[in-house]
Amino acid sequence: CEHGMRDAVEKKVAKAKADHGLDMASLKLRLIPQEVMDIPPKIRIEIKRVSLEENRLQQLPRTFFSSFQGAQSLMLYRNRLCSVPPDIGLLQNLTFLVLSDNNIQALPPSIGDLVSMHTFHVTNN
Repeated sequence: CEHGMRDAVEKKVAKAKADHGLDMASLKLRLIPQEVMDIPPKIRIEIKRVSLEENRLQQLPRTFFSSFQGAQSLMLYRNRLCSVPPDIGLLQNLTFLVLSDNNIQALPPSIGDLVSMHTFHVTNN
């Protein structure tokens, strides 16, 4: 089953490189796969949509947001996140953010730096 998951991740990473959207939803991920963080920077900056909803993520890598600074849409709902890394404020192009249905107790002050955001959902935390 581990091999099947690796194949699924590799296919989704290859698709992200082609269509500027990273769809890793509903894969039962506990961690962000290293293959995602290994996407070359010149390709990561072009990714506009990041979908990681309906997984089992408890935390994000410290450099996750700084790695996807071109993101306009970020879907992280229905995970097990307890916190949001402060570098979320680096996502200056972010317009749509969904953090609902997690275990987040507080948001970092840098969330206020998201000046382009027009849709923000954070219910059921």
